[in-house]
Amino acid sequence: VVCLLLQQRQTRSDEGTSCKPVTASFCQGLGYTSSPFPNGAQGFSLRQIGLMVETACSPHIATLMCRVVVPECGSENESRKKPCRALCEE
Repeated sequence: VVCLLLQQRQTRSDEGTSCKPVTASFCQGLGYTSSPFPNGAQGFSLRQIGLMVETACSPHIATLMCRVVVPECGSENESRKKPCRALCEE
């Protein structure tokens, strides 16, 4: 359910984005330090995302939320790296 909600809220276009440092504490330690801005957090505040992560409803919730709303910057040809389907299915 969380995956479907996040997928609907994720931006479709990456035009006009630039990479900015990841500042969300719950996204630290995921192997990347920059995220596109504006990001996929449309309608979500970092506080709301943090509260969702704190529920620990899944061992993968922090990774999923970060990959969707504070994603890793990609190369020039891939400006936003999205979570893989397997992460949502776990």
